[in-house]
Amino acid sequence: MKAIQDKNFKFKDDRVDKPEVYLGADLSLMDNEEVTECWAMSSDNYCAAMGKSIEDGLNKKRLRLPN
Repeated sequence: MKAIQDKNFKFKDDRVDKPEVYLGADLSLMDNEEVTECWAMSSDNYCAAMGKSIEDGLNKKRLRLPN
C-alpha cells in the first residue's frame, strides 16, 4: 500500500491502513488450513443494512413485509 501511495494515489488523511470494508462487506485477516494468512469477507452488516433499507422504503409507502 505504501508503494501505491508514493506513486500516484492520494489516501484519506494520508493514512495507509489495512482495509476494513470492501463493497459493503467486512474484511478481516485470518489463517487458513495451511496456516497461511488470508483475507476473509463477511456480508452480515451489508445484508442487515439492505434489509433496513428495504423496510424503510416500504414504510414510506405504508407497506410492510409479510411475517
